[in-house]
Amino acid sequence: MAPSGKAPIYLDYNGTTPIDPEVCRAMSLMMSQHWGNPSSSHYYGVQAKKAIETARRQCAELIGAEPGEMTFMSNGTETINQALKGLAEMGEAEGRRHFITQASEHVAVLEVCKALERHGCEVTYLPVDAEGLVNPQTLEAAITPRTICVSIMHSNNETGALQPIKEIVQRVRKASNRVYVHCDASQSLGKLPVDVNKLDVDLLTMAGHKLYAPKGVGALYKRSTVPALPPLLHGAGQESGRRASTENVIHIVGLGKACEIARRDLEKNQKHMQEMRDRLYQQLLQGLGSKGHLMRQNGPLEARLPNTLSASFFKVEANTLLSEAADEVAASAGAACHSDEVHMSHVLEAMGVSKEWAMGTCRFTLGRESTGQEVDQAAKVLAKIALRLMPGGPDEA
Repeated sequence: MAPSGKAPIYLDYNGTTPIDPEVCRAMSLMMSQHWGNPSSSHYYGVQAKKAIETARRQCAELIGAEPGEMTFMSNGTETINQALKGLAEMGEAEGRRHFITQASEHVAVLEVCKALERHGCEVTYLPVDAEGLVNPQTLEAAITPRTICVSIMHSNNETGALQPIKEIVQRVRKASNRVYVHCDASQSLGKLPVDVNKLDVDLLTMAGHKLYAPKGVGALYKRSTVPALPPLLHGAGQESGRRASTENVIHIVGLGKACEIARRDLEKNQKHMQEMRDRLYQQLLQGLGSKGHLMRQNGPLEARLPNTLSASFFKVEANTLLSEAADEVAASAGAACHSDEVHMSHVLEAMGVSKEWAMGTCRFTLGRESTGQEVDQAAKVLAKIALRLMPGGPDEA
């Protein structure tokens, strides 16, 4: 709680989301009534098992999958580790241990790729353009007979940039060998329609805490035509042998309910978040007045998440701006300045954003609960501080 006693306006929904009240109620029911071990054959275990299968169906319906193609895991990061490390092990016998990803991919993928390199795999990190987009033609050219997997995220968590996944998959399918496509869609779910059949991806990552479910739960979609992957965890063989460990029933139920809500309210929420995002940008411009040209948006203006605004304030230190606004606004910085050095995010670096703009980059992300009043107040606070921190003359830009 801020010193004033009033919580800051939350503009970091891409960082994490609050748990939806309907999700809380569904989880509470499991805690109070259906707390059995789903591997047990008695009444209490059967009720827990039924709840898991309901959640599996709810998750599958959100992305157009079959329930049997969903595996529950502890988070999105685990699903990525399972997908990529499983494919690496599967491809070893064939001598196919080449992976392709992008320079601006989420660190959860990049760090797995680095780990795979240490274990003899080859990884190609594709460049992105100034909007943060991969060129499908460049990706196609990078595929070799040794390629086993392409992993490209559906949307970027910092800029909201939407990758051309459908075209990427079409080009991947031209390969002589079967190359599997993994897609981290954790930021997109609940904000945009995501259909695994229309995208034609082989594996897809889902993270609960980006979707108004609790932290500590995720799901991996694996198309039924993809061979069984060697499991990361070995044990009693839960999740049909795909992921050992007693299921986290309460969180799984929460994820299932969150997916049901996301599917039900998708159109309404998408429209609302986009309106709030655009309103925030316009209010910031208005607040900056004659210095409005010292703020710019990063990433595509159209092909991006409806809730995401990556804004750079010229020669302003983003961490200073957000620190001074911290009692009233909560958001994330895209760069940090220490001892006259700018440590920009790998996403901005991959996009070729200059130091003068990168240092002042903030990520503002809206949610279902965001209101026009909050947006207006946040813009007023941020613009006032930014004006004070900005360079004096417009010619400096």
